[in-house]
Amino acid sequence: LPPLFSHVGAPVPVEGAVSVAAGVSAGLGGDGLKVVGQSDIADLRVEGFHIGSMRGRFEANREAVIVPAASFQMGDTTVEGNAAIRLDDAFSYTLSARGRGFSMYRLLHDLKFDSVWADVLIDGQVDGSGHLLPAFVFEGHGQGQLKDLRVATRDVRGVPDADLLLATAEPVFADL
Repeated sequence: LPPLFSHVGAPVPVEGAVSVAAGVSAGLGGDGLKVVGQSDIADLRVEGFHIGSMRGRFEANREAVIVPAASFQMGDTTVEGNAAIRLDDAFSYTLSARGRGFSMYRLLHDLKFDSVWADVLIDGQVDGSGHLLPAFVFEGHGQGQLKDLRVATRDVRGVPDADLLLATAEPVFADL
């Protein structure tokens, strides 16, 4: 990935390994152009922040890239979903994602936070849409169950239960 993103002038360093297998079909003169394939990205890092690894099937034509099924390993879990990105000036998109046991601590730790003072495990889903340009916009709706919420004044993984500021014994349901 580094040579690709360097070549296109990415504003931040991007690291990882990518593998793509695809088939291309089109009529005479390029009519009906269609690309169908699968992509794997391993150990994606953006500006040194560990994002995760992903795998997905995709279909593309001159108007859009459709990802009917994808999985993304991050936050100590696998997030599954689908997405569609229109190849318009704003790169408009829709997406749907769901996961179980997503660790907020692990996500923040992987994003290089020095001390993660809270953790919660999340089972949930989100659906939304937006665009990438001229600025990133996301609007959506999500639902989830938050379990094992723990809050401390320092890195929560090293704090005994008796010293926690907040801990939940029962799951909390959220509708966002």
